[in-house]
Amino acid sequence: MALSKHGLTKDMTMKYYMEGS
Repeated sequence: MALSKHGLTKDMTMKYYMEGS
């Protein structure tokens, strides 16, 4: 995902996944 490439922490990505999904 682009988010991961941006350099976001796993915590942020996880939160995004939970909120997005």
